[in-house]
Amino acid sequence: MRLEARPLAHLRCAMCHEGLGLAPAWTCPACHTLLHEDCRVSLRGCPTLGCPGVVREVQWERILGALLLLAVVFVSIWMIHDALSPAGSAGFAGVVPSDRTPETAEFDRHVDDGVKNLSSGSYAAAVTDFTEALDLDRGSPRAWYAYVDRSIALGALRRGDEALADANRAVDIDSNRPEGWVYRGYALEAQVHPWRALADYKLTVEKLEPGTPLRAWCEGRIAALDR
Repeated sequence: MRLEARPLAHLRCAMCHEGLGLAPAWTCPACHTLLHEDCRVSLRGCPTLGCPGVVREVQWERILGALLLLAVVFVSIWMIHDALSPAGSAGFAGVVPSDRTPETAEFDRHVDDGVKNLSSGSYAAAVTDFTEALDLDRGSPRAWYAYVDRSIALGALRRGDEALADANRAVDIDSNRPEGWVYRGYALEAQVHPWRALADYKLTVEKLEPGTPLRAWCEGRIAALDR
């Protein structure tokens, strides 16, 4: 018995065996088999027996599908996280200094501008404003305002590590102010540290009068986490 190559086999699709003609064609990167593009899509790879092109094609499609699923899950988590934000749920959209003097006017102006941007959803601009305030004064108790407010904006921008660092600085400057604790808890919860977040929320509740929106928000998060 003698094997002979089919005439013009290189011009036929290896799956449907029709001529390739001018239709879009796909060449297997492993064995150089030719297919109609439509045939390749329906077959999910190269039809040549034992060709690794089949495996690679299927693997990469599965990997891509898994990555897309992870992206959807990640976006969904952040959408839920934003909906639960104390800024959105409790109407807490930044803290501005009340004890103002001519010496602190420039610092206060940057914080005021940052809180306006924070309230309007211009989070990147808010971060810039609070950073400019901190460039003027990082060492005094007044820096607490810029750190706690910048933590809110950084959290909204998905910059969790930086948001947590700023909340920690705010707590270090003034541990008696509840806003620093609640935003540290919020940053910890976003980084999947629920028990540490729970401790901060409980501490916040101890520092706030009953009936305040921020305390009510914390009590809701405590009920959700402390199960």
